[in-house]
Amino acid sequence: PVYDTDENIVLQVEEKIISAFSSCGQVRQAARSRYLEMYPESTGVDLSGVDWESVLKDNMAQLMELTPEYITAQNIYTVAALEETALQVLQESVVERTRAVLMEGLLVDDVADAAETIRTEFVEDDRFLIGEASLAYNIVQNNLEANRFYDKEATEQAKEEAAQSVEEVVYKKAQNIVRSGEIISEAQYQLIK
Repeated sequence: PVYDTDENIVLQVEEKIISAFSSCGQVRQAARSRYLEMYPESTGVDLSGVDWESVLKDNMAQLMELTPEYITAQNIYTVAALEETALQVLQESVVERTRAVLMEGLLVDDVADAAETIRTEFVEDDRFLIGEASLAYNIVQNNLEANRFYDKEATEQAKEEAAQSVEEVVYKKAQNIVRSGEIISEAQYQLIK
């Protein structure tokens, strides 16, 4: 079989992932602004230990409108807790790992397995928390596309070329096809017929 790889899909998938992370960045900013409205004295304080669920409970619908529909509330809490540099590192890792998968060529039947493999890589990577791995998987799962497709015409042409390159087998008079006592194969049986 002959397959074609569509390089444009690699760029399209990367753009979708970057767009998803961009909307997550907007959510992060909005969440932090909300926190500072509630607690103005906490400017410049480390916000990694904040209970984002209680802070954002009244604004969740508005925040979810900023993101693609597949981003969950849990993903939003994760994004709110991340520092800007950590979100950037996560985005770069997702783009890099997705690009690596697509550069090898990804068939339609393998998309789900590829997304699961990327999820496993993030879970096992000590640099990322489980919430970050979940966010990465959610974005990959919803944006990853096949970029390698079966080319019927090229496959048929390759078959034809292979058939043309086979030399004709000629049997001469008195040549043995099978010897007495041997088990006869289907090909030998057809020759005898």
